Amino acid sequence: MSCLHARGSSQVELVSRGRVDRFNVELSRIGRAQQDRSSLPGLTLAIVHLGGTTELKAWGKKSEDGDKMTTDTVFNIGSCSKAFVSATIGILIDDYAHGRNTTPLPAGLHKFDWDTKIQDLLPNEWKLMDPWASEKANVKDTLSHVSGLPRHENAYKPRDTPIMVTKRLRDLRPAFELREQWLYNNQIYIVATHLVSTYTGSFARFVEDRIFKPLNMSQTTYFTNTAHASGKATQTWTSFNLVAGPMGVISGVEDLNKWVRMLLSYGVDPDTNQTIIPPSAFDTITSGRAVSDGNPSSQSGFSIVGYGLGWDRTSYLGHDIIEHGGGLPGATALIIGALSDGVGLVVLANADEKSVATLTIAIAVARKMFGIHDSALARDRISDRIDESPPLTSSDIGRPPYTYTGTYINHGYGTMVLCDASSTSQYCIDILSAYGLVDGVPPSTSHGELFTGLDTAWTSHARLAPIKDNEFIMRSTFLFPTGYGRNGTPFQTIVKRTMKATFVVEDGVVAGLGLSGSVSQGPTMREKEGGSVEYVSDDWFDKIS
Repeated sequence: MSCLHARGSSQVELVSRGRVDRFNVELSRIGRAQQDRSSLPGLTLAIVHLGGTTELKAWGKKSEDGDKMTTDTVFNIGSCSKAFVSATIGILIDDYAHGRNTTPLPAGLHKFDWDTKIQDLLPNEWKLMDPWASEKANVKDTLSHVSGLPRHENAYKPRDTPIMVTKRLRDLRPAFELREQWLYNNQIYIVATHLVSTYTGSFARFVEDRIFKPLNMSQTTYFTNTAHASGKATQTWTSFNLVAGPMGVISGVEDLNKWVRMLLSYGVDPDTNQTIIPPSAFDTITSGRAVSDGNPSSQSGFSIVGYGLGWDRTSYLGHDIIEHGGGLPGATALIIGALSDGVGLVVLANADEKSVATLTIAIAVARKMFGIHDSALARDRISDRIDESPPLTSSDIGRPPYTYTGTYINHGYGTMVLCDASSTSQYCIDILSAYGLVDGVPPSTSHGELFTGLDTAWTSHARLAPIKDNEFIMRSTFLFPTGYGRNGTPFQTIVKRTMKATFVVEDGVVAGLGLSGSVSQGPTMREKEGGSVEYVSDDWFDKIS
């Protein structure tokens, strides 16, 4: 393959029919091998050529009936949805700049652009715990993940509305000051959907009218009922509509090919010459603004990664790319655009948390496309390892587990009820029964573990295993005690991130617990200051009963 260098045209060209055939054979081998190696039920792939024919591939099954995966199968693409949010904000900003949107701005606010403060745009809903960040955070700050808020993933539930999520931010602790550190946060993108709805009437309708319809993405939607009614949806465990901003797009490689071709044309639909994303918005959302990975492995082939607004901006072996991955229970996605080369990749799988598998496929295909013929495959820069610490027992714990059972409250998270294996309330019996079915044995008091239900967008339950007196490791999970679909075999999907729960006991009575571990970028500002467990924890829960 030859690489040319001219902006706006396809740079990676398959120059002969024989080379196309050999590439397709190799592509099939890569897809099938990775599907088998990573236990992927099904997989679809699009290799997008701005100036040529897109190659679409599908392997495996899309349903428990054994229906064959096809290129028109649609998946929830997880956090790849964030790029649609930032593009939508850019379109809305351009509308205001050119007088196309007549929805009045709040009193005293005369323009809406990337530097406009969120507090000015949402004066009745927006408030953060940090007064400085609350006042000064602008649109670019929030969409580039430098608000200071860490992942408070257990603080929003499937039935929460965007306005509920927005108002709850004031009760969530920041980890850093505004613009001090890049910290991924999904709630901020939910706020962005509320912002668009406030000034257009409906976020989902605005995206459909300004992006989906103009690009003829007829199979793409934010609504699971619509996707399932089409008969094209793969069977996964994702079934909620709350997170339309950070992870709600449902689409397939046929439609995402149109999205990526537009991106490779710098915001213009190459088929109709219609501008979808205005030039100033395109440059803003795809330019790295905050360093999300400042120390990549020298063997990975990737440069330092800068996060734009819904996109990572980096280079791979000298090729300039934008990319973003996505994962939800039951689905994994990866979208890459090599802007200077005029090519892109879309990889979709109907298995959860398979980011390594999708990246490995993308790297293998990219190396073939870029003419890199060595046998060594670059090391993945995404870790797919789950904390596999050995199970612990309560033999050295100073207090029996029932000491810590009861109801705890955090205003940002709500209530959390902790049970141990001897708890007898109906709530706890149901929790213990679910774990018993998945584990194959009932929970035992000898292990000193605690259990709770976590009805969030990511989890259903959590297990706390003791590590020493008053300290536990908290592992969240999604339990399916009766299986899923027609397969009644119990199983669980484990959330890779773990937290440490530290209980504070005063005069023999538990006062509350602090959760820490949501931040991997070094000590938080509270940890630097030091103090009590209640003060330095990422989240503090008071024990109320």
